[in-house]
Amino acid sequence: MEEIIIRNLTKEDYFDVFELEKQVHREHYSKRPDLYNDVSDLFPREYYYSIIDNKNSIMIGIECNNKIVAIIMSEVKETSNISVIKKRKYCYIDDIVVDKSYRRKGYAKRLFNELREELKKLNICDIELTVWPFNKGAIAFYESIGMSAKNIKYEFKSNNELNTETIELNTTQSAK
Repeated sequence: MEEIIIRNLTKEDYFDVFELEKQVHREHYSKRPDLYNDVSDLFPREYYYSIIDNKNSIMIGIECNNKIVAIIMSEVKETSNISVIKKRKYCYIDDIVVDKSYRRKGYAKRLFNELREELKKLNICDIELTVWPFNKGAIAFYESIGMSAKNIKYEFKSNNELNTETIELNTTQSAK
């Protein structure tokens, strides 16, 4: 069995995180080229450093053989100061990524549980994220750990063909 270390990400992890982000971007670009650009500098170092330096960020990685193979990148946020919305703090997950060759080993669940432990220390219970309807594996994972759809975002594209997979998935989800 491989020895793994779960730890906070650092600036020194940039290249490993960049490689993981490339895997996610390739999938997003292949499914939604109407929204994503095919770029090589998709995750600039300065952007990554700004996330690391953000006091509200919680970034955790799994290291295996001196390489980061899974990450969870999140940020503690507060609701807007609008009278109709209850004031609360919550955690928004920007990314959960497990390297393709390390999937199905429970790493995403371990990262999620580690994040929950960090949030307990901050007295934060709510966790939110956004997932594309085409990412059925991620949806199944999120549901398996007890997450459920909070809202559904629709789109209508009058100048291009509609993505029928998106429409079918959204229709199925709204029927629940």
